[in-house]
Amino acid sequence: MKQYSFTQRCFGTFILLFAFCVQIPAQAKSTYLLPTNLVNLYLQIHAPIAKDFSPFFKIQLDSPEIISRASSQRIELASPVLITLPNLNTIKGFLKLSSSYRYDGATKKLLLREPKIESLEIAKVNASTDKILEQINPYIAQLFNGVVVYTFEDEKRMVLKAPSQIMLEDQGIRFYFD
Repeated sequence: MKQYSFTQRCFGTFILLFAFCVQIPAQAKSTYLLPTNLVNLYLQIHAPIAKDFSPFFKIQLDSPEIISRASSQRIELASPVLITLPNLNTIKGFLKLSSSYRYDGATKKLLLREPKIESLEIAKVNASTDKILEQINPYIAQLFNGVVVYTFEDEKRMVLKAPSQIMLEDQGIRFYFD
C-alpha cells in the first residue's frame, strides 16, 4: 500500500472539498418571492390599463390591484372601471376578475391567462345599456388575457433562466428555480 505524505493528503482533501463545494451551488434550488405590494405598485405606475374593442366598446381599469390566493392558485384583480359604449356616455363601475397566470421568459413578464369576470358592478343604467353590458360581458374577460401584471426590469432580480415552477402564496408570487 502506497503511503502519501501529509502535504499530499491535505492537498487531496482540499481538492475533494473544493469539488464538493462547487457542485452544491450548481445543484441548489432557489426561490424568489415577488410580493403582492410590489406588483400593485407596478400596476399603479402603469395605470390605467385600457383596452379598445372598437367600434363596440372601450374599457379602462383606473387603479387595478391584485390579491394572490394560494388556495385557488388564481390572481384576483379588482379595479374601478370605465366602459365607453358607442353613442353613450362613459359608464363607471367596479370590476373584479380572477385569472391564472404565465411567465414569459423571453420578455421577463408575468401575464394574465384565461381571466374570468367574477363581478361587474355598474351604477344606475337604463334597460338598453344593461342589455348591451350583458352582451359585451364575455368579451371583456378575453380583452384582459395577456395583460402584463409585472415586468422584471432589473436583470439582477431574476435569474436569467426561466423558473421551473410558479406558485401563488398569500404574500405574493413564488418563483422556483432548479
